[in-house]
Amino acid sequence: MLHRPGHEGLFRYYSTMVDVAMDHETGLVVLKVKAFAPGDAQHLNQQLLGLGEDLVNVLNARAEGKQVAEAERRVGAAEARVQKARAALGAYRNSEALIDPARQAQGALEVANRLVAEQASVQAQLDQMREATPRNPAIPALQERVAAIGRAIAAQNGRVTGTSGGIASKMAGYERLAQEQDFAAQNLNVANAALEQARVETLRQQYYLERVVDPALPDEPALPHRLKIVLTVLGASLCLYFVAWMFIVGILEHAPED
Repeated sequence: MLHRPGHEGLFRYYSTMVDVAMDHETGLVVLKVKAFAPGDAQHLNQQLLGLGEDLVNVLNARAEGKQVAEAERRVGAAEARVQKARAALGAYRNSEALIDPARQAQGALEVANRLVAEQASVQAQLDQMREATPRNPAIPALQERVAAIGRAIAAQNGRVTGTSGGIASKMAGYERLAQEQDFAAQNLNVANAALEQARVETLRQQYYLERVVDPALPDEPALPHRLKIVLTVLGASLCLYFVAWMFIVGILEHAPED
């Protein structure tokens, strides 16, 4: 029955023909290939170096793909969150007729404060006129002006507080959406920084295979050692000859004589 070598046998044979050693003094990896022809050895050496370079590139691409892809996925999620937050804030502004509630409320209060000052001035004028000329025909007009200013002050205050449609009642929803937008923008900045860091880290951790010396065509074979083989065969043959001779001599000495 013929023995058909499998992968283990092929690997053992490969280990006898290919030698990879690490030179700790120089930090170089030395690759030696044995073959039956100089051209075959050179070709196999070049092929093994090419396979090593391909393996290094695959490992680099795999490492880069995992880290950078995860960072890019986080950036995409952060961008989607920012867009969603902006759309929600814009829709809230349109539905509530708000641009910047803080500034709008501040403007309404400033108008109300000016009206209060104006009302105080007109009220002082009215009081002075009542004391000086109680029957002055301008008194009713001043009273109406004071009342009109009071209504205007109430209207400005009502824009800010006091009603369900006031700015204060809309402030909570606006601030919540604005905070979400700010947080989403900060998250996007962090994700972009992490993506850049992942790319830099990937470049720093990449493996490189640099050929110091390309495989050259051997000038003369290093193997087999012909003289050593000839002497070994000759010595083994002499040993077998003497063993056989002594065996034959022993047989002849003990053979019975006729």
